[in-house]
Amino acid sequence: MFNLAYSIVRHEEEARDIVQDVFLKAFKHLDEFRGDAEITTWLYRITYNHSINMLKKITKADFARLMSEPDEQSDEEPTPWIIPIAKRNEEADFKVTQAELKSILWEALDKLPITQRTAFLLHHYDGFSYQEIAQIMNKSMPSVESLIFRARQELKRLLQNFYEQYKENSKIMSNHLSKN
Repeated sequence: MFNLAYSIVRHEEEARDIVQDVFLKAFKHLDEFRGDAEITTWLYRITYNHSINMLKKITKADFARLMSEPDEQSDEEPTPWIIPIAKRNEEADFKVTQAELKSILWEALDKLPITQRTAFLLHHYDGFSYQEIAQIMNKSMPSVESLIFRARQELKRLLQNFYEQYKENSKIMSNHLSKN
């Protein structure tokens, strides 16, 4: 739930507050849980709605302040769905580290519309099915499929330059190592 809130508001402290609020709200309204879906889906739905509402309340000045504050999120372990691109090589100062890759990917994800980013992360990061995402986001299945498809297409486009540069650097490194 934290990851969902964080992917929307992009600030760790705000995301933690949202998750805390969600648990309090869920506890107060537990008797309203109908059981139509899994309880995790219900909690993620509350998290999604609360995060979107929080984002709407943030003024431009608040947003600037939040974005300028340091965020401890970068000190965490590498995101599990980011696969290592290359083995570590001390000679290759242009090799991409896991932290650099994570940063590049988050920059690209930040450029996606919130609904695409949210659907993409719920599926690929949190492992929710399309049906569960449709329930969480209150969207139809075709809408969720479209959001995830468009997110993938846009990420491919946004990351194409990085990939081309990485391929070129890999060729240079391979040539350098084969000569030695």
